[in-house]
Amino acid sequence: MADRNFLVAVVFGILLYSIAGIPPLAGFYSKLCILLCLLSNNYIVISVIIAIFSSVACFYYIRLVKILSFTSGRKSLFWIGDSTKHVEFIVALFVSVICLFLLRPSLLLNSATIAAISLM
Repeated sequence: MADRNFLVAVVFGILLYSIAGIPPLAGFYSKLCILLCLLSNNYIVISVIIAIFSSVACFYYIRLVKILSFTSGRKSLFWIGDSTKHVEFIVALFVSVICLFLLRPSLLLNSATIAAISLM
């Protein structure tokens, strides 16, 4: 996929790394906040179970990035379409939000805290 559409491959890789919980992307901070809340309320068993399942899922996400980036041929081909301006804008928006944690993690964390408090 990286040979045919490099931009989509990079963006998809960043999104998969975020879902896997690789720091300093958004997925890492969300998993960290959930685990810290569980540990502060003494839910140790649930925290260990989540950490184990997150580690297993991380293996599969990184394996998918490896297959998409380093495997050539028809086996790795699952979607290579013509991108339009709307698709490129949406993809750029998602990557910008995820990478915003690199520059200002407190901005999104404060926004999420305010949103969670307003729901209660």
